[in-house]
Amino acid sequence: TVTDDYKPSEDQRRLMAKREAMQVINARFAEFFVKNIHSDDGKKALSYAVSRWGKDFVDEKGIGFAPSDYSSIPDYIKKAGLNEELCLELGILKKSENGRLYGFYRNRLMIPILDRYNQVIGFTARDLSGMEDTAKYLNSSNSDCYNKSESIFGIDVALRQASKEDVFYCVEGAPDVLRLQQIGHNNAIAPLGGNWTEKQFESIKRYATKLCFVPDADPAKPDQAFAPGISYVRKHGKLAMRAGFTVLVKEIPLGEGNTKQDPDTFFTDRGKWNLIDEEDFIIWYARQ
Repeated sequence: TVTDDYKPSEDQRRLMAKREAMQVINARFAEFFVKNIHSDDGKKALSYAVSRWGKDFVDEKGIGFAPSDYSSIPDYIKKAGLNEELCLELGILKKSENGRLYGFYRNRLMIPILDRYNQVIGFTARDLSGMEDTAKYLNSSNSDCYNKSESIFGIDVALRQASKEDVFYCVEGAPDVLRLQQIGHNNAIAPLGGNWTEKQFESIKRYATKLCFVPDADPAKPDQAFAPGISYVRKHGKLAMRAGFTVLVKEIPLGEGNTKQDPDTFFTDRGKWNLIDEEDFIIWYARQ
């Protein structure tokens, strides 16, 4: 018999306990945000989310809402007895220069980021104010619980289908993943820092041998050799090949009048998905 002699060091035990405590905080906040989307304050957010994905999907994914009020998050932390220091480290809570605590997420649709074990490790938050100087999406900051260069959005449901079909569909953002999941492609994944990393590709290699990129379609500016979506795939396709994947590309067309279009807006149903062929990356790259 083989005996398991592994004993974590004191530091490793402390880190594991800290991670668990952070995941508990994230899970409590996921509940808090869901409760808020069903409150009077969250009516507009709920209506936006339902019009985009449908009520069942919004419920299934635990999509919630962070109120506009600066104090709602600190008040909840106090009321729920959560660890303030860990909330600061997770980036849910912020401290102003004069020491006042306030919530980082305000008036945002809150989409939980789950790991492969279905634990909430962070959030991606969409702005609902529409104000020009406001970032459209905010993601959790790096912590002992979440790391943007290692975490993959959609991985909680992608592994099973990717193993079955031997392919992951790589898109640029969380809304694209949600759209593809909605039309039956649970093997859709996205990075949450813009770029894919070697670490992310290494972590999914044993589940599938193929990666298919589904880039945004956007017109190239006069000073650009390639449109951003094309450049994105050129860069990451090479990285995926170096990691040992067979790489494919499923390129969607530009919108009417040469306007930007992404997988979230283009793939409104399965029929549209079947209209776009998958092309070998090397042939696609040469054609570019």
